[in-house]
Amino acid sequence: MVTNYIAQHIRKNLLEGSKSAEGRFARICYGGQEILFYRPEDLAESFCIRKGGMEFTICMKKYPEFGAVDWQMTATNHSDEPSRFLTELDIAYLGIPLPPQEPLIHKGILGDSCTGESFLPFTNNVEIGDSISIRPKNGKSSQGAFPFFDICGPHDGLICGIGWSGTWFYELFRDKDGFILKSGLPDVHFYMEPHESLRFPKILLMAYEGNAVAAHNRFRRLMKEHFSPKRRFGDQMKMPMALQNFDRYSYKIPQWNTTSGQMQEIDYAERCAYFDVYWMDAAWFAGGFPKGVGNYSFREGLDGLSSISKYAHEKGLRTMVWFEPERVYRGTETAREHPEFLLRGEPGEEDAQGFCMDGIDPMGCAGMLLDLSNPEAVDWITELVAGFIEENRIDIYRQDFNLYPDTYWAKKDSADRKGITEIKYMEGLYRFWDTLLERFPHLLIDNCASGGNRIDLESSIRTVFCWRSDTGCYPVSESMKTALWNQNQNLALSGYIVYHAIASWDPSAYDMRSAMSNGLAGSFDVRSPACDFERIHVALAECERLRKYWEEDFYPLSEADLREDHWSMCQFGSQDSGVLLAFRREKDREERHTIALQGLDMDSDYLVRISDEEHHMVERIVSAGSLAAGYAFELKRPGSSLAMEYIRQ
Repeated sequence: MVTNYIAQHIRKNLLEGSKSAEGRFARICYGGQEILFYRPEDLAESFCIRKGGMEFTICMKKYPEFGAVDWQMTATNHSDEPSRFLTELDIAYLGIPLPPQEPLIHKGILGDSCTGESFLPFTNNVEIGDSISIRPKNGKSSQGAFPFFDICGPHDGLICGIGWSGTWFYELFRDKDGFILKSGLPDVHFYMEPHESLRFPKILLMAYEGNAVAAHNRFRRLMKEHFSPKRRFGDQMKMPMALQNFDRYSYKIPQWNTTSGQMQEIDYAERCAYFDVYWMDAAWFAGGFPKGVGNYSFREGLDGLSSISKYAHEKGLRTMVWFEPERVYRGTETAREHPEFLLRGEPGEEDAQGFCMDGIDPMGCAGMLLDLSNPEAVDWITELVAGFIEENRIDIYRQDFNLYPDTYWAKKDSADRKGITEIKYMEGLYRFWDTLLERFPHLLIDNCASGGNRIDLESSIRTVFCWRSDTGCYPVSESMKTALWNQNQNLALSGYIVYHAIASWDPSAYDMRSAMSNGLAGSFDVRSPACDFERIHVALAECERLRKYWEEDFYPLSEADLREDHWSMCQFGSQDSGVLLAFRREKDREERHTIALQGLDMDSDYLVRISDEEHHMVERIVSAGSLAAGYAFELKRPGSSLAMEYIRQ
């Protein structure tokens, strides 16, 4: 009896190729007519449908070792006349048969909101007649919603990814015959100019049968090998581990924002040991953050960055510098010299969130938008930033984006070109990133958009996420339980993406391990006379020793939730070696907890190194069977943690 309906449908109709009514996978509405796309029998990776002078091309790629396929659509008007209207763009449009008695589950994680809710998981049981519609907020691809998700039955499923760094959507509808999954661009209504060409979102599907945790580990490997900067760097791929004190010092210590102050920061990073990146955040430009955003000259007291970069390189540190090219404040150099490149509101006009759109706001949440839908603006900012990178010997380009672009896009669109500005803006953004990466093969791009607001398949290909949420801007407090939130973000995000990091403000084992991943921003009070550098050394040494495991398989051993009365646990590694992190949260009453490790070679013994909250370490040899059956750990006080490294003997 067939029970793996979802996986078998994808395998038959997309991976193996079957030109049948069931094999449709995309749909558009052009000139009032529905156009359906089917997987061709010859498994061609590129094929097209022509309607008059319009050509709709699908580029599809299979990943047979992963049971995955991706595709992307482009549209070109080859005629000398405007096209008819495109009114629906369902780049994914799959109808999958499913008997009414079969369970259907929709699950995933929330987007970033800079709160404890960021990236928390959800699960929906989809009943007959249910309809689910998801889209992000404000024109940012992972603000309030996340473009990776699962649709599954009891024994199989799909893991889905959407590649679009603006406003995508997906919808799920179930009836008695099965379900329909749609995904693409919402609310479009535009004609295409003569000889105009456009690209639309990328869709990734991976079908699986059996264990969902094993499937997500396969998906992580797929993402790492084909949809991350690992493709470019190979074994040299390394996330930043950096001293990053912008939020701690920038507004409080004026001399910190000077050449001498930043060189002192590099000295402190060297004193901490184990940091491999000098990270200069929003502190270098005239006018300061945020009202100097749009200036590319240096603030008073800072004589460029080349001498600072040279000093960092002499200390063995890569350099990482913050930019925010898309937001421009009124009165800055960009606003004065290139007003033709800017999208803005009328004086006093506000966006959907109540922030001023004319370039200045007392709360610092405003600005004008650099119009990346304008190719000349893209050319200009590319040359400007590329020159800055070259002149100042920058190794990691950090791009922030603290603006809500959807209101600006809508304002530029005409009534008969609704959605066109965003499409061209995404094309411009990707061309900007791709050109930088082509010119500077060594360059790593860190993608921040008020934290983790622009995580998606396309951005994952080109960038990493060193600041996965602006919750990293705050130390632990009664109202900001950032250690607990960091545990949750690690548990939730790691099921879909590999390269993400956050800040720790305290070198205590609990705080550091909560934030630990394959990268780290250390926001330590290194200028305090009471700073305990030996404590920092020990904490960072552990992070440096263990962070390689975040590239391996991931096992969530507890739920990501906001409860404070239980243990939170996760495991990263392979059959050869790995790490277990366990946290006894603040209100938990259990000193002992039995944890069953996963993914071990059951015929082997393992050397285990267990480090407690004070970094006291014990070593012993334990059989894989004992570890997998459930190994008892002890944490005597709430708010403490342990790290266990295991190595096959």
